[in-house]
Amino acid sequence: MKIKQSAILAALAAGATISTTEAGFLPGMTVAAIIGSPGGAFVGSAILQTSQDGSTWGTAPGAAAVTGPGLNIQQVTLAQFIRFNVTAYTSGNIQATLLSDID
Repeated sequence: MKIKQSAILAALAAGATISTTEAGFLPGMTVAAIIGSPGGAFVGSAILQTSQDGSTWGTAPGAAAVTGPGLNIQQVTLAQFIRFNVTAYTSGNIQATLLSDID
């Protein structure tokens, strides 16, 4: 199985309800989401969300909220669009990398 990096969702460090969106994923693809806090500890709450149309968002199937620093690995199912939504923020930053077995 070959693993490739599908997308890096940008590190975020700002106020409540911030997000960055990536498009072009294959709907139904299950990927590993590796979530961490580069450059410092994250204090807040963030979750991966998906959308079929880029306007109606919901929690990515399999996603769990990340509420602190450290490495967090989750299996999530994608839609056409995905974003990493920070709904509460105190300090630090957070980043997600999506890995799949698509060549």
